[in-house]
Amino acid sequence: MAAEIITAYQSGVDKSAAEVRELSGKLGIAESAIAGFLETMHEAEVPLEQVATKFQELTLRYQHLLDGVRTLQSDDPEVQQLKVDAAAAVEGGPPSYDRAEELLKQAESIDREATERLEAALKKRGLNAAATRGQRGELSLLRLDYKSAIEHFNEAFKITPPSHPEVRVRYRWAYAGALYEYGKDRGINPALKEVIDVWKSLAQELPRERGPLDWAMTQNNLGNALWTLGEREAGTARLEEAVEACRNALLEYTRER
Repeated sequence: MAAEIITAYQSGVDKSAAEVRELSGKLGIAESAIAGFLETMHEAEVPLEQVATKFQELTLRYQHLLDGVRTLQSDDPEVQQLKVDAAAAVEGGPPSYDRAEELLKQAESIDREATERLEAALKKRGLNAAATRGQRGELSLLRLDYKSAIEHFNEAFKITPPSHPEVRVRYRWAYAGALYEYGKDRGINPALKEVIDVWKSLAQELPRERGPLDWAMTQNNLGNALWTLGEREAGTARLEEAVEACRNALLEYTRER
Protein backbone atom coordinates (compact mmCIF):
# COMPACT_ATOMS: atom_id res chain seq x y z
CA MET A 1 0.00 0.00 0.00
CA ALA A 2 3.01 2.26 0.41
CA ALA A 3 3.20 2.84 -3.35
CA GLU A 4 -0.49 3.79 -3.49
CA ILE A 5 0.01 6.29 -0.67
CA ILE A 6 2.96 7.89 -2.42
CA THR A 7 1.00 8.07 -5.69
CA ALA A 8 -1.91 9.75 -3.92
CA TYR A 9 0.49 12.17 -2.26
CA GLN A 10 2.07 13.10 -5.56
CA SER A 11 -1.28 13.51 -7.32
CA GLY A 12 -2.46 16.22 -4.92
CA VAL A 13 -5.12 16.46 -2.27
CA ASP A 14 -8.33 16.40 -4.27
CA LYS A 15 -10.66 14.23 -2.22
CA SER A 16 -12.39 13.12 -5.42
CA ALA A 17 -9.16 11.73 -6.91
CA ALA A 18 -9.21 8.04 -7.76
CA GLU A 19 -6.22 7.38 -5.50
CA VAL A 20 -8.02 8.92 -2.55
CA ARG A 21 -11.17 6.90 -3.23
CA GLU A 22 -9.12 3.72 -3.48
CA LEU A 23 -7.33 4.35 -0.17
CA SER A 24 -10.62 5.25 1.45
CA GLY A 25 -12.16 1.98 0.39
CA LYS A 26 -9.22 -0.11 1.55
CA LEU A 27 -8.81 1.63 4.91
CA GLY A 28 -12.48 2.23 5.66
CA ILE A 29 -11.79 5.91 6.27
CA ALA A 30 -13.76 8.83 4.83
CA GLU A 31 -12.34 10.31 1.62
CA SER A 32 -12.27 13.76 3.21
CA ALA A 33 -10.11 12.38 6.03
CA ILE A 34 -7.72 10.71 3.56
CA ALA A 35 -7.45 13.93 1.58
CA GLY A 36 -6.86 15.77 4.85
CA PHE A 37 -3.94 13.52 5.77
CA LEU A 38 -2.37 14.19 2.40
CA GLU A 39 -2.94 17.94 2.69
CA THR A 40 -1.44 17.98 6.17
CA MET A 41 1.67 16.24 4.90
CA HIS A 42 1.93 18.62 1.94
CA GLU A 43 1.76 21.61 4.28
CA ALA A 44 4.41 20.04 6.53
CA GLU A 45 6.56 19.32 3.44
CA VAL A 46 7.06 15.70 4.41
CA PRO A 47 9.89 14.17 2.30
CA LEU A 48 8.74 11.57 -0.20
CA GLU A 49 10.64 8.77 1.52
CA GLN A 50 8.72 9.45 4.76
CA VAL A 51 5.27 9.81 3.23
CA ALA A 52 4.08 6.23 3.67
CA THR A 53 5.22 6.03 7.29
CA LYS A 54 3.79 9.42 8.19
CA PHE A 55 0.49 8.62 6.47
CA GLN A 56 0.19 5.42 8.49
CA GLU A 57 0.94 7.35 11.68
CA LEU A 58 -1.82 9.83 10.91
CA THR A 59 -4.20 7.00 10.11
CA LEU A 60 -3.52 5.27 13.44
CA ARG A 61 -3.89 8.54 15.35
CA TYR A 62 -7.14 9.28 13.56
CA GLN A 63 -8.57 5.86 14.34
CA HIS A 64 -7.39 6.02 17.95
CA LEU A 65 -8.98 9.44 18.46
CA LEU A 66 -12.19 8.41 16.76
CA ASP A 67 -12.46 5.22 18.83
CA GLY A 68 -11.79 7.17 22.00
CA VAL A 69 -14.42 9.81 21.31
CA ARG A 70 -16.97 7.22 20.28
CA THR A 71 -16.51 4.93 23.26
CA LEU A 72 -16.19 7.50 26.03
CA GLN A 73 -19.51 7.43 27.84
CA SER A 74 -20.93 10.18 30.05
CA ASP A 75 -23.80 10.22 32.51
CA ASP A 76 -24.56 13.76 31.37
CA PRO A 77 -26.84 13.64 28.30
CA GLU A 78 -25.53 16.96 27.02
CA VAL A 79 -21.92 15.83 27.22
CA GLN A 80 -22.79 12.52 25.61
CA GLN A 81 -24.43 14.28 22.65
CA LEU A 82 -21.43 16.58 22.28
CA LYS A 83 -19.21 13.50 22.14
CA VAL A 84 -21.39 11.93 19.47
CA ASP A 85 -21.27 15.12 17.42
CA ALA A 86 -17.52 15.43 17.93
CA ALA A 87 -16.99 11.87 16.70
CA ALA A 88 -18.94 12.71 13.56
CA ALA A 89 -16.81 15.81 13.06
CA VAL A 90 -13.57 13.88 13.54
CA GLU A 91 -14.74 11.28 11.05
CA GLY A 92 -15.09 14.01 8.45
CA GLY A 93 -11.38 14.69 8.54
CA PRO A 94 -9.43 17.99 8.80
CA PRO A 95 -12.20 20.18 7.34
CA SER A 96 -14.28 19.36 10.42
CA TYR A 97 -11.49 19.32 13.01
CA ASP A 98 -12.20 22.86 14.17
CA ARG A 99 -15.79 21.85 14.80
CA ALA A 100 -14.64 18.75 16.68
CA GLU A 101 -12.33 20.91 18.78
CA GLU A 102 -15.16 23.25 19.73
CA LEU A 103 -17.48 20.39 20.63
CA LEU A 104 -14.86 18.67 22.78
CA LYS A 105 -14.08 21.99 24.45
CA GLN A 106 -17.75 22.40 25.36
CA ALA A 107 -17.90 18.86 26.73
CA GLU A 108 -14.77 19.44 28.80
CA SER A 109 -16.16 22.72 30.15
CA ILE A 110 -19.37 21.06 31.32
CA ASP A 111 -17.47 18.26 33.07
CA ARG A 112 -15.01 20.68 34.68
CA GLU A 113 -17.81 22.88 36.01
CA ALA A 114 -19.55 19.80 37.39
CA THR A 115 -16.28 18.71 38.99
CA GLU A 116 -15.81 22.10 40.62
CA ARG A 117 -19.32 21.95 42.05
CA LEU A 118 -18.68 18.45 43.34
CA GLU A 119 -15.35 19.44 44.89
CA ALA A 120 -17.01 22.39 46.63
CA ALA A 121 -19.70 20.08 47.98
CA LEU A 122 -17.09 17.55 49.14
CA LYS A 123 -15.13 20.27 50.92
CA LYS A 124 -18.27 21.42 52.70
CA ARG A 125 -19.08 17.88 53.75
CA GLY A 126 -15.50 17.45 54.89
CA LEU A 127 -15.78 20.58 57.05
CA ASN A 128 -19.06 19.32 58.48
CA ALA A 129 -17.54 15.93 59.26
CA ALA A 130 -14.56 17.60 60.95
CA ALA A 131 -16.88 19.81 63.00
CA THR A 132 -18.84 16.77 64.14
CA ARG A 133 -15.64 14.97 65.07
CA GLY A 134 -14.53 18.04 67.01
CA GLN A 135 -17.83 18.02 68.90
CA ARG A 136 -17.16 14.41 69.83
CA GLY A 137 -13.88 15.63 71.25
CA GLU A 138 -15.67 18.26 73.33
CA LEU A 139 -18.06 15.59 74.59
CA SER A 140 -15.11 13.43 75.60
CA LEU A 141 -13.64 16.35 77.56
CA LEU A 142 -16.92 16.65 79.46
CA ARG A 143 -16.37 13.06 80.54
CA LEU A 144 -12.69 13.76 81.34
CA ASP A 145 -11.93 11.11 78.74
CA TYR A 146 -8.75 12.78 77.54
CA LYS A 147 -7.50 9.94 75.37
CA SER A 148 -10.69 9.91 73.30
CA ALA A 149 -10.66 13.72 73.08
CA ILE A 150 -7.08 13.66 71.82
CA GLU A 151 -8.02 11.12 69.16
CA HIS A 152 -11.12 13.05 68.06
CA PHE A 153 -9.42 16.44 67.77
CA ASN A 154 -6.50 14.92 65.88
CA GLU A 155 -8.85 13.22 63.43
CA ALA A 156 -10.84 16.44 63.00
CA PHE A 157 -7.58 18.15 62.04
CA LYS A 158 -6.73 15.42 59.53
CA ILE A 159 -10.07 15.42 57.71
CA THR A 160 -10.36 19.20 57.48
CA PRO A 161 -9.62 20.22 53.86
CA PRO A 162 -6.18 21.87 53.44
CA SER A 163 -7.99 24.81 51.83
CA HIS A 164 -9.15 25.83 55.34
CA PRO A 165 -5.89 26.23 57.28
CA GLU A 166 -7.49 28.38 59.97
CA VAL A 167 -9.89 25.55 60.85
CA ARG A 168 -7.05 23.03 60.88
CA VAL A 169 -5.15 25.21 63.32
CA ARG A 170 -8.21 25.42 65.58
CA TYR A 171 -8.38 21.62 65.82
CA ARG A 172 -4.65 21.33 66.46
CA TRP A 173 -5.11 23.86 69.22
CA ALA A 174 -7.90 21.76 70.75
CA TYR A 175 -5.75 18.64 70.29
CA ALA A 176 -2.88 20.30 72.15
CA GLY A 177 -5.22 21.41 74.94
CA ALA A 178 -6.53 17.89 75.47
CA LEU A 179 -3.02 16.48 75.33
CA TYR A 180 -1.86 18.95 77.98
CA GLU A 181 -4.76 18.14 80.31
CA TYR A 182 -4.05 14.44 79.88
CA GLY A 183 -0.38 14.85 80.70
CA LYS A 184 -1.00 17.24 83.61
CA ASP A 185 -3.91 15.48 85.30
CA ARG A 186 -2.85 11.88 84.72
CA GLY A 187 0.89 12.36 85.21
CA ILE A 188 1.73 11.31 81.63
CA ASN A 189 5.06 12.99 80.89
CA PRO A 190 5.33 11.75 77.27
CA ALA A 191 2.07 13.58 76.58
CA LEU A 192 3.59 16.79 77.96
CA LYS A 193 6.69 16.34 75.82
CA GLU A 194 4.51 15.86 72.77
CA VAL A 195 2.35 18.90 73.49
CA ILE A 196 5.47 21.04 73.90
CA ASP A 197 6.43 20.08 70.35
CA VAL A 198 2.91 20.87 69.15
CA TRP A 199 2.90 24.33 70.74
CA LYS A 200 6.32 25.10 69.29
CA SER A 201 5.09 24.05 65.87
CA LEU A 202 1.97 26.19 66.22
CA ALA A 203 4.11 29.16 67.22
CA GLN A 204 5.86 28.84 63.87
CA GLU A 205 2.59 28.46 61.99
CA LEU A 206 1.15 31.52 63.76
CA PRO A 207 4.03 33.99 63.46
CA ARG A 208 4.12 36.98 65.78
CA GLU A 209 3.82 39.57 63.04
CA ARG A 210 0.70 37.98 61.53
CA GLY A 211 -1.28 37.36 64.72
CA PRO A 212 0.39 38.86 67.80
CA LEU A 213 -2.25 37.80 70.31
CA ASP A 214 -2.54 34.26 68.92
CA TRP A 215 1.24 33.99 69.07
CA ALA A 216 1.25 35.28 72.65
CA MET A 217 -1.39 32.77 73.69
CA THR A 218 0.64 30.00 72.07
CA GLN A 219 3.71 31.12 74.02
CA ASN A 220 1.68 31.16 77.23
CA ASN A 221 0.40 27.62 76.62
CA LEU A 222 3.90 26.49 75.76
CA GLY A 223 5.15 28.01 79.00
CA ASN A 224 2.51 26.17 81.02
CA ALA A 225 3.42 22.83 79.46
CA LEU A 226 7.14 23.44 79.98
CA TRP A 227 6.60 24.44 83.60
CA THR A 228 4.43 21.42 84.38
CA LEU A 229 6.99 19.05 82.92
CA GLY A 230 9.91 20.96 84.40
CA GLU A 231 8.54 20.50 87.91
CA ARG A 232 8.67 16.75 87.38
CA GLU A 233 12.16 16.56 85.93
CA ALA A 234 15.59 17.08 87.41
CA GLY A 235 17.37 20.26 86.42
CA THR A 236 16.03 23.68 85.54
CA ALA A 237 16.23 23.70 81.73
CA ARG A 238 12.49 23.21 81.22
CA LEU A 239 11.64 25.79 83.89
CA GLU A 240 13.96 28.36 82.38
CA GLU A 241 12.45 27.79 78.97
CA ALA A 242 8.98 28.11 80.50
CA VAL A 243 9.87 31.47 82.05
CA GLU A 244 11.15 32.70 78.69
CA ALA A 245 7.96 31.62 76.90
CA CYS A 246 5.72 33.26 79.52
CA ARG A 247 7.81 36.43 79.40
CA ASN A 248 7.36 36.56 75.61
CA ALA A 249 3.62 36.19 76.05
CA LEU A 250 3.43 38.87 78.73
CA LEU A 251 5.46 41.34 76.68
CA GLU A 252 3.20 40.83 73.69
CA TYR A 253 0.03 41.24 75.76
CA THR A 254 1.43 44.44 77.26
CA ARG A 255 2.50 45.81 73.89
CA GLU A 256 -0.92 45.15 72.35
CA ARG A 257 -2.66 47.05 75.11
